[in-house]
Amino acid sequence: MQGITGATGDTGATGPQGIQGITGATGDTGATGPQGIQGITGATGDTGATGPQGIQGITGATGDTGATGPQGIQGITGATGDTGATGPQGLQGVTGDTGATGPQGIQGVTGDAGATGPQGIQGITGATGPQGIQGVTGDTGPQGIQGITGATGDTGATGPQGIQGITGATGDTGATGPQGIQGVTGATGPQGIQGVTGVTGATGSQGLQGVTGDTGPQGLQGVTGATGPTGATGATGATGTNITATHAFASASGTTIGLGGGLITLPLNQNLNNVTVNGANDTFTITQTGVYYIGYSINTTAAIAATSSILLNGGPGIISGSNITTALNLASFNAYVTTSLNAGDTLSLNLAVALGATLIAGAGASLTIIRIQ
Repeated sequence: MQGITGATGDTGATGPQGIQGITGATGDTGATGPQGIQGITGATGDTGATGPQGIQGITGATGDTGATGPQGIQGITGATGDTGATGPQGLQGVTGDTGATGPQGIQGVTGDAGATGPQGIQGITGATGPQGIQGVTGDTGPQGIQGITGATGDTGATGPQGIQGITGATGDTGATGPQGIQGVTGATGPQGIQGVTGVTGATGSQGLQGVTGDTGPQGLQGVTGATGPTGATGATGATGTNITATHAFASASGTTIGLGGGLITLPLNQNLNNVTVNGANDTFTITQTGVYYIGYSINTTAAIAATSSILLNGGPGIISGSNITTALNLASFNAYVTTSLNAGDTLSLNLAVALGATLIAGAGASLTIIRIQ
């Protein structure tokens, strides 16, 4: 007889996901709506005539590179490209752990007892004592010694199997294993046959003009047209006044400046026109009233704490905007200003430094003066 069915074991881990079905064919593209009316392009204005080029001034000493300007506004984001093809499906995930085994079923009923073995040999009977005079019946004597136990008989045949125990309670369902990686996408099926073109409907009324879309990117520049014939040379204009003809430039190299500082002598590379310099090469005199561009550069062999400026008429006045004062260590001082000067005004390059300084060889110091108006 079959025993009672045992408890159902835990549900095994979920198997990997099957391969994805083939993607259906793509439907037909809908008809494109009518384009709105384009606005009229305004006429391009005439290009103004180019003014005459001014006379080039004397090239001053090269100034320090200016700070980098702020970053320009970000351009319009281009249209989003088409979505790339779906990558291949990754490897199948690891199979989840097997659920815990359910509890053992109830033990079956015990089988019938085996047959009783044969009885052992009877023990030896004790000798009978002489019979005495029958008197009063005495007390019953003690029981004789028990005979030796006979040998154990053979084990009986095993009884039939008991009825199967009651089925145990179903164990808890094991945790679901992680989902496997998605299978590779099947190849795209062939495109279906194009349906028969329907009868063209009646033309609808003109829709309202759509909102003007964003301006598209500028097209590539067209090929430059052939150069036209050179026009006739115009009459030579009257000779203008060369304002920048009034100018001065001078420099110094490796000069030592004493304790406390002072005026910097500039005896090298002098280029003077309508500006004069004194015998010490440290004071420059303006001979024409006007507006002037003034720039200077001082470069020392070591960083120093100092004040640089352009003195006006020997000081204590200075040219506004020319003053550089720092308690921090600097080895390069540069300033560029425009100011009005009168005939007879003098200019001097000054460096105030407590412990003195030495200019670098080459571009140690320079002063540029140009009349611009």
